[in-house]
Amino acid sequence: METNNQHDADKAPNGHGEGATPDDEFHHARLPHLDSSLRSPLPEGEETNVSLREFYVNAGPEQPVNTTRRDLAKSGLMLSGVMLTLTSRSAVGGNFICKSPSGFLSGNLSAHGTPITCSGHSPGYWGTHPTQWPAPYRAGACNNSTCTQAADWSAGSTFRSVFNCNGQGTIYAQYSMMQVVWLGGNLDPNQLGAHVVAAVLNARMGSTPVLTEAQVANIFNEWNLKGYFEPTAGVKWYAADIVAYLQSTMA
Repeated sequence: METNNQHDADKAPNGHGEGATPDDEFHHARLPHLDSSLRSPLPEGEETNVSLREFYVNAGPEQPVNTTRRDLAKSGLMLSGVMLTLTSRSAVGGNFICKSPSGFLSGNLSAHGTPITCSGHSPGYWGTHPTQWPAPYRAGACNNSTCTQAADWSAGSTFRSVFNCNGQGTIYAQYSMMQVVWLGGNLDPNQLGAHVVAAVLNARMGSTPVLTEAQVANIFNEWNLKGYFEPTAGVKWYAADIVAYLQSTMA
């Protein structure tokens, strides 16, 4: 009989262990809370396709109980034993098939007929392309040569002119939209603020047919009020879950 240590030693490395460098605030991160216990090797002889399916969920009898799986199931981000990841998106004409928040819960990105595709930009794009911001939103003015810190920016559209900031969102009330894009770290936990700014700009540009500006604002405003957003009754998306969904609409 193999020991627990032997069993652990036989597991294939997942490529994202403790020594891996975490994605920065503007890169497309994988779903929150992901750990190595949810990964298993591809079947022998099958070609790896990271862009479509990065891993399988090991549902074998020896799989240990994992609270991460339980938490993700409660949030609606893991359904029917399959975890949704940003890398599982299908590309059509250079864009990505995308879903509305409620449609995202289906766990199936395929669609009959012509699929809906998105081509939204990440916060990193909008932070470095101030002249591309669509009216009526204004990026503001950069006050020095770097333009990569919140303090480098002044004026511009305020965050609270678009989103409610009287609850959880109080942390963003004093900043412009561009400043929120560059906050990072503990000033913008999970980079929720940065991503809703990007999502509003994407919606204004018509790059995300599944989301309007009002819908993005409503997602944030519900989180501001409750600390979570419900894409459907009984399913709660917290900040990291909301970010994971919004990233699915960004190229």
